[in-house]
Amino acid sequence: MNFSLRSSVTNGYARLGNLSLSSEANIQQETPFCILYTKTGSVPMLTIDTLEKANVSPGLAQFTLSSFLDHQDALKEFGKGVSLFSGLKNFKCFSTVQDHMFTVPEGYNDKHSVGVWCKSGKAKLDVEAFLQVQSVMKPTCYQALCDSDVNPNSTIKRIRKSTDRTLDFLDQIMEKKENYDSLKSVPIFGAIEGGWNKEERIRSAKETNARNVFGFTIEGFSAPGANFEQIDLSVVKDLMRTTIQELPECKPRVLNGSWNIKNLLEAIDCGIDIFDSSYASNLAENNRAIKADFVDYNLKVEIIDLAERKFANDLSILSDHCDCYCCKMKFTAAYISHLINTKEILAQILLVIHNLHNYLKLFETIRHHLRNGTFHSFKEAYLK
Repeated sequence: MNFSLRSSVTNGYARLGNLSLSSEANIQQETPFCILYTKTGSVPMLTIDTLEKANVSPGLAQFTLSSFLDHQDALKEFGKGVSLFSGLKNFKCFSTVQDHMFTVPEGYNDKHSVGVWCKSGKAKLDVEAFLQVQSVMKPTCYQALCDSDVNPNSTIKRIRKSTDRTLDFLDQIMEKKENYDSLKSVPIFGAIEGGWNKEERIRSAKETNARNVFGFTIEGFSAPGANFEQIDLSVVKDLMRTTIQELPECKPRVLNGSWNIKNLLEAIDCGIDIFDSSYASNLAENNRAIKADFVDYNLKVEIIDLAERKFANDLSILSDHCDCYCCKMKFTAAYISHLINTKEILAQILLVIHNLHNYLKLFETIRHHLRNGTFHSFKEAYLK
């Protein structure tokens, strides 16, 4: 993997770059971009065939450890890595520790391990167990083991423990990964901790940057599970920007979690390069759709709840000018509303296809404005 930055169009803190995923396959991804979110190796509600209808280009897909801890023996026997194991042969694997679409219980991390929940229950994941599962998943890149169990009410003592543990995990990984042939040259993303404390954020950023990491994941700001829309990034924008200022410009930054469009624009303005597509799936699971118009790279958007009675007789498609499978096939709001009321799974399938297509289209629009130096005016126009 390789990351390069187009410094001439950074527009302040927002920046445009390029991530080379594989020299062999010549997979190039312009940043900012969105990693394909998966649960147990598939996009929620979508089979491999239906995923193709969402017009998702080959690239990077997110696989969480909690999905595959129970399947290590099968992965080891298969021997070709989690991407091929899951049928996503056109996608490279980015392995993350926790699944941000679900609320992780608090208080289960300690000095030696992190609590991870899978189908068989809670697993205590220490560095050795972490590297073992990574070695059979064979990721293209992976996030280092980290203690992200902090919130705005955490004490300074707990926040310091989180930072110290995460740095200690990273040091152990750097040392022990040499024992695994499949991991020796795999890029690592170090986790930036520190909760809502400025001094600890700066310390975490400086110390992590002092290690030989390929990039960084910014932890501790997302609201997992059903609380995914309860956080407003503008509240912690100054803290995030202060954190990122301690990181080198030449390395990519990842922000995991489900981010609405306002938060997404704020994060990009702070200098975040990589996100994931869980927001599209989260909306669909809650019967909501991204009603957007991207004509001439402008953005008119609202989030609609198709479970509301007003859509029962709405014979329009979800978005004008949308070329996703759902809209091209003329599935109307009324029809999807009917599917929701009769509890047909086809409703969520169509909504995931539509939302994923439009969320990726949003990133395409953002990159257009970064290339043309109009990102800030585009952002301000949307926020107004």
